[in-house]
Amino acid sequence: METELSEIKVTLSRDQKEEIFMAFIKKEIIVISLDDNNLTGEDTLLVPEKSFKWDINRLISDKETFHEFTERQEAKCLLTEDTYSELLNNGFYLVPSMNDEGLKKFRLYTPPTINDKLEEARRKNESIFIILDYSLLSTKSIEYSVFENLRKLV
Repeated sequence: METELSEIKVTLSRDQKEEIFMAFIKKEIIVISLDDNNLTGEDTLLVPEKSFKWDINRLISDKETFHEFTERQEAKCLLTEDTYSELLNNGFYLVPSMNDEGLKKFRLYTPPTINDKLEEARRKNESIFIILDYSLLSTKSIEYSVFENLRKLV
């Protein structure tokens, strides 16, 4: 699984900005609460999120469907237990897909992104909790992007 950064525009208080920066420095998880008045604004925040890219090495096609079981057997590869566990731990799960020939394919349920959640909260005029997990920052380039973003924010 890969870490992607989603950009959102919200309004953050000075205290929230400081808490976010300290969580970044310590590589911790922080949950910030935004009421419906703060769901838009001039503060740009990069939110790290896990994503799963389908590829032939994991025996999943671009259409988010597993290859036929016989093709998986011929390739002599399976979705590894570690990858499957990581999918479950990050809110993804596999849903069986039935067809006329029986159970042969699965689809991946992907949890809503932060942008999806934010748009829904804006539409419904609701508060939202945003989880910022800075332990997900796996590469120096992603980490640097977040650091530059927070530097401008604070």
